[in-house]
Amino acid sequence: TGVPDREGSGHADDGTAARPTDLSDSADEGPHGESCTPEADDTKLPQAEPVVADVAPSLAPATITGLLGLTMAVVHGASYFVDDRASWLHSWGLLPQAIADGEYSRLLTPVFLHLDFPHALFNILILLDVGALVEGLLGTQRFFALFLAVGLAGSTGSLLASDADIVRVGASGAVFGAAGAAMALAYRLRSGEHALDWQRTLRGLG
Repeated sequence: TGVPDREGSGHADDGTAARPTDLSDSADEGPHGESCTPEADDTKLPQAEPVVADVAPSLAPATITGLLGLTMAVVHGASYFVDDRASWLHSWGLLPQAIADGEYSRLLTPVFLHLDFPHALFNILILLDVGALVEGLLGTQRFFALFLAVGLAGSTGSLLASDADIVRVGASGAVFGAAGAAMALAYRLRSGEHALDWQRTLRGLG
């Protein structure tokens, strides 16, 4: 016995197969046959700007730092080949009475003199470490000007605290002045596009 066709079956009433609905054609046409396919739009969407993370500024080569450290090492080594090392240090060291007599070059020459090898080694190593960081941030010319300024400031402070007949030598004033500049730069560059990491700076001072 035949089973009557139900509504929605795949056979038409006249016994022929029903043509499946073409969904792609109907999707592209509107109710009156017009095309609904969106036309290509030449308008370009704005490009998203790349996100750049805050990074420390690239460091310049520490040219002056290396030359200053080398000069201190050569001068200290040469001091052991003079006939009277004590008189040699007395002739170039920070002597208040000599400065009062007009020898103003003594405000700068003591920066390159040291009493003994541990004294010279300590100051040179700190200079190479801290100076490389500061020179990389400020540049060669600015760092050299800074080194001279803090060296003269250190000599002036030592001059005011010294007796008239006591000779002082050493680069401690210039070296720790550079360390202070490094801390000031770290604070100033603590945020923003050229942020400087505090931990990195402290490691540079260590």
